[in-house]
Amino acid sequence: MRLRQEKASRLFLTNSIISEAWCYMDINSIKSLIASSPPASVFISGVKTNTVGQSVSFQLLHGWDISLAHKCDTEWTAKNIEILHCVQSSTTSEAELIQKISDLHMEDAHWRWTAKAIHHSTEEYDWFFYLAEDAIQAACLIYHPKDSIIDGQGIFYIEYVAVAPWNRPNPLSTARFKGVGSDLIKYASKYATETLGLRPGFSLHSLPKAAAYYNKIGMTCFPERKKESLDYYEMAKEAAQAFGAVANG
Repeated sequence: MRLRQEKASRLFLTNSIISEAWCYMDINSIKSLIASSPPASVFISGVKTNTVGQSVSFQLLHGWDISLAHKCDTEWTAKNIEILHCVQSSTTSEAELIQKISDLHMEDAHWRWTAKAIHHSTEEYDWFFYLAEDAIQAACLIYHPKDSIIDGQGIFYIEYVAVAPWNRPNPLSTARFKGVGSDLIKYASKYATETLGLRPGFSLHSLPKAAAYYNKIGMTCFPERKKESLDYYEMAKEAAQAFGAVANG
């Protein structure tokens, strides 16, 4: 009975993924991609203290895994909708609503992780998922190698990084975990240097509201590499070694 339920659950998940991703790739290609790819594996495991002082086990999962990408879409989108409904119910004018939504950290709420998994499944991409309390707390996709603007050496480029909406300031509750985005980048850096053989350092194009964070952790902005409204940031070797000290220790 249990085996039958697990099989049914996997079939439901596969069909759900296919129904969402069919517009990006034909159905047979999606099925083949899912069947040929092993699930993400545990790269790091440990204990993280949440914001109420509880010690919680976590796993950092590495590898292409469309089911985890789909989990980000379903759970994160549901929470974002709940947050927006809360904001809408507490406002009395359109101007106030626009301002409150602007104050939220939701610049990446439109990202569709299932679609990103479909489009970024080749070997130059590496996926990382931060799993705790049976939920994806943060996700990160990196591309490698990328030539450094500083010294021309090979580093990695962060295509996308985001934390779950319940880990951000929101009107519903206190953030469940703090620092999971930073933790994920540090562990990705550890993988890039120790497994991929890249020099310490990484680059990205920053969403406008994230720029202050990247400045804070020691990244340098290079305006000449700006892409549309997204500033280009890179972390030099020395800054990267200092930033990644916790993960590498």
